[in-house]
Amino acid sequence: MFGVRIFGGGLLGGSVISLQERSLRPATVSGFTTDFSLSFARDHGAVVVGIVGELDCSTAAVLEERLADLLSDQGNLTVVLDLADMTFVDSSGLSVFLTAYRHLRGRGGTLCLRHPSASTMKVFAITGLDRLLAIDDL
Repeated sequence: MFGVRIFGGGLLGGSVISLQERSLRPATVSGFTTDFSLSFARDHGAVVVGIVGELDCSTAAVLEERLADLLSDQGNLTVVLDLADMTFVDSSGLSVFLTAYRHLRGRGGTLCLRHPSASTMKVFAITGLDRLLAIDDL
């Protein structure tokens, strides 16, 4: 597995470090410290992206950039976002999910959200995303 780690600085409160780097570094946003990381693996032809920590306005751009690379540059058509260790999501994160969904759907691909927490499922239900996106809670 490869990991993307971010740390404080930059326009959105974080900057990207090499995909090969494995140590987790804190992302500092407006005086608060948030741990955030992404991992990547292949599972039967699908790319599985593990999200750890808070997916918000300070970290969503990192996920968006990595997904753009996976979808546009590498041409992957099946992506699973593993949300088991995601502790928070705001509208910025939801927007990234929708963008990936639309991109994949337009190419005949699929996006699946795996293992969302109860609080994340509540956000999906309130926004109606639970009826649009494929969600695997097993």
